[in-house]
Amino acid sequence: MKTIAPRSLPALQTMLDDLGGRNVEQLAKHLGVSTRTVKRWRARGGAPRAVMLALFWETTWGRSQ
Repeated sequence: MKTIAPRSLPALQTMLDDLGGRNVEQLAKHLGVSTRTVKRWRARGGAPRAVMLALFWETTWGRSQ
């Protein structure tokens, strides 16, 4: 079965909520970035597409695909 990346993604906060509202430190460690970077993304309400895709595949929606 071929998996294709989604064209549109849920909002960053929506995905984080689905993942159990991970705290900044856990998320930064999981993604290999600094806590400052994660805080900046959360404040902006978005992250680079690669990050959004990585998070998407761990959400309920991503796992169901």
